[in-house]
Amino acid sequence: MDPRWLAEGAANWTGYLNSGLTPGQICPELAADIAAGRIPAVLPADSAFDGSAPDLPQSYEQAWFACRSMVLRHGQSALVAFYRAVAATGGAGGQQQAVDTALRRTIGTGLSAFTALWRADLLAALR
Repeated sequence: MDPRWLAEGAANWTGYLNSGLTPGQICPELAADIAAGRIPAVLPADSAFDGSAPDLPQSYEQAWFACRSMVLRHGQSALVAFYRAVAATGGAGGQQQAVDTALRRTIGTGLSAFTALWRADLLAALR
């Protein structure tokens, strides 16, 4: 099963593509959190997308931003290849392992390194 951050992030990435909106306009709640020193440490868990989750807008914004980071660093084709690679694992070894394996196959880095790059991109664009 694909992580919800990837499914939701890719959908939102596609929806905002060529909109002309800045990251700050797309991610106002996340930008406010970062300004207040609340910087996410990890990509959002599937439960963060439940309708009752307290930081639901931030979860969608973090997911969009993860896809943005991949595209800016590796191109749109890398995002598509990554999405396909995650789906092809069928969740073998668990969701995080599937994501890590797919990242290594498509962009040459694992989940931990990708998360660090995502966090750096968040700070650079939204601080």
